[in-house]
Order: sequence, then structure tokens, then C-alpha cells
Amino acid sequence: QVFIICYPIVNDKNEKIGFINGAVNLEKISEIAEGIDVYEGFSWIMNKSLDIYSIDRDSLTEKYISLEELKRVAEISSESSSGTIHLKNNALHDSTLFFSSVPYAEDWILCTLIENRYIHAQTNDLIELVAVIGTVLLGIAVLYAIFVSGTIVKPIYMLKDRMVEVSGGNLNSFYDYEGNDEISVLVKVFNQMLDNIKKLIDQVYQAQSQKRTAELRVLQSQINPHFLYNTLDTIQWKALEHNAYDVADMINSLSVFFRLSLSGGKEFITVADEIEHVKNYLCIQKIRYMDRVNYEINVEQAVSQYLVPKMIIQPLVENSIYHGLKQKKNSGIITIKIFSEDDFIIIEVTDDGLGMSNESLKELMNNLSHSIETEHYGLYNINERLRLTFKDKYCIEITSIFNEGTTVSLKLPKITEDFQCLE
Repeated sequence: QVFIICYPIVNDKNEKIGFINGAVNLEKISEIAEGIDVYEGFSWIMNKSLDIYSIDRDSLTEKYISLEELKRVAEISSESSSGTIHLKNNALHDSTLFFSSVPYAEDWILCTLIENRYIHAQTNDLIELVAVIGTVLLGIAVLYAIFVSGTIVKPIYMLKDRMVEVSGGNLNSFYDYEGNDEISVLVKVFNQMLDNIKKLIDQVYQAQSQKRTAELRVLQSQINPHFLYNTLDTIQWKALEHNAYDVADMINSLSVFFRLSLSGGKEFITVADEIEHVKNYLCIQKIRYMDRVNYEINVEQAVSQYLVPKMIIQPLVENSIYHGLKQKKNSGIITIKIFSEDDFIIIEVTDDGLGMSNESLKELMNNLSHSIETEHYGLYNINERLRLTFKDKYCIEITSIFNEGTTVSLKLPKITEDFQCLE
């Protein structure tokens, strides 16, 4: 059997002027189709009329592909130049038919039938390779995750151990850790917290030590006070016997001054008693300086029965005399004002002495804020006592103009009999 191929011949005007005919032995076509390397499959050539040229049609339709499936191939090839059909119920069990139109022979279709297991063989090998690589990468990822988690968790456990040590009382359990991550921030805050705790403990210790020292001084001042009072009374009567009335007044003021200073060991006295204490002190100083020291006292009646730390005003008055009025050529005046403001008592002590320069005032305020003892010992003493008593619930303000005078203002909380010092 031969296969006749006819191809038209056209001129330069695209007009048909003849045909070229050729005859091809069908056995040669079969040899070409059988020579296609398709693994364990085979190929054939057919046309859209379902004529099969390179293989026995009956054997093909009986074992491998039905007539209906061949018709479907022909229909698909009319719409598309190539395609595939999956076949299951044939001698190859599970296979795929690949077909494609033959160039320059639009009616011809080249078909190839291959078992799926051969098609997927390389794919399965690739899947196995990917699985092996994936398993290796997963193992590496797990090891890396363990390493990374160790670098994160270990410092946290170390920090936890330091915290346990601190809870047991070891305040030197600082953690030396360097880094730029969140853990380094935690470590930094932890170390700062330890440092602050140690500073606070030291401050509390110093405050308690200062308080014990002050209490000891109070106890020492109470040793046999009756002997002092009786002696002063005797001296006063002797002065009266000799008509030394100024001396008697000074001794009387001194006796009252000491009684109010001791106050039976009390830490707080009323504003009225504190003013009485200051008056006796000023009476003595007025006689001593021969009327160069004058004073005015204005106390709001409503604040008279509130409590204040004893000897809180007298050091301010003493400071005004020695640093303000004493250096003046003429007499001076000290004005004491006490009034209420919301929940506070305001105590103002003003003198018209020499005053201070801005630089001296700034230095004095800085020393007070840092608890540095200066020549103004009275102010330092008052500030320390108020700090130990009220913590941050009080205020000291100083205003001064050179050659005009100075005002010291204390702002203290209103307290009554049930007040307890802030520990």
C-alpha cells in the first residue's frame, strides 16, 4: 500500500499552475512511527476520518483505545493542534494518550500512548529528592531553632536565678550581660532596680541613724532638768533682791525658753507654744543687743492649736539676727507671720538685714537640696528635721535682696494630736 501526497504549485501571483504528487509506502510511515522513542509506549498516525496508517486498527481499538475515544481525539484535534486523554480500562491499565496535528498535513494526527508510571517516574524521583532535601533542611532548622532558643532562654533563666537570689536578700546579684536585644533592656532595668534598692536602703539607714542621734540628744538634754530650772529660779530671785530687774527678766525668759525647748520630751508642740518660745528668745536677744533687735509677730488665730516640730522657728530668728541684723549699723526688725493655706501652715520669718546676693542664695538653696551643711547651720538643721519628719510633704523657700533683707518661708502640713511621723 502507498500513500499519495499532492501539493499545489503556484506562480508569483499566487495562482495555481500545477501539482506535485508523491507516493509514500505505508510501511515506511509505520517504521517512522515505530521508531519514535516513547519509553514503553508506542505511536501511530491517523487522520480525522479515523483511518489508522501505522498500526493494526482492530488490535488498537480492542486492547488500548476505544472507537469513541478515537473520535474524541479527532474532535479535539479539530479545535486544538494538540491535547491529552487519560485512559484507564486498557491493556496498559493506567495510561495517557498524547496527540498532535502533523505540520503540512492538517488531516493527520500523531498519537502516542504511554503508561502513567513511566510518565511519573522522573517526577517521583524528583519528589523523593525534594523530600530528602526537605528532611535535611528541616533537621537543620530544628537544630538552629534549638540553638537560637538556647541563646534567648539561657539569659532569661540566668536573670531568673538572680531574681531568686535578690528575693533571698542578696542585693549584690548584678547580672553582667551585653547585647542589643530586649533581654539586655531587662537586664539593665534589673541592675538599675538593684542599685536603687541599695541606695534606698542606705538612705533609710542614714535617716534612722540621724533620728536615733537626735533622740539621744533629746534624752541627754532631759538629764536632771529640774536642777536647771531651780537654779535659774534661784538666780532670778537673787537678781530681784538686788533690784536687777533686767537680769531677772532675762533669767525668767531663759527659764521659760528651756522649759519649752525640752517640752517634756515631746517632738511636737502647738503653734502657740512655739511662738511663746520664740518670744522668750527674742526678749533675751533684745536685752543683749540693747534694743537693736525689734520684732513683730502676727499669728492667725485658727492655726494656734495645730502642732509643729518644736524649735522650728527659733533657729530661723537666730539666723536672721546673726546673718542679717548683727551686721547693720542701725537697729533692725524681724517680722514673724503664721497663717493657713489650704491643708498647710505657712511660717514666714522676715528681716531687714543685709540680705544675700543671687549667687549666695543659689548656693544656699543648692546646699539645702543636697543636705550639705553650711554656715547657716540653723537652716540646715531645720531642713534635715523636716525631711526626716515629713519626707517630701514640706517646702522651704528663701527670697533675699542684697542690702534689703531676707524672707524664709516654711510650708508644713496641718497636723493634730493623732499625727505620726512618716517612717
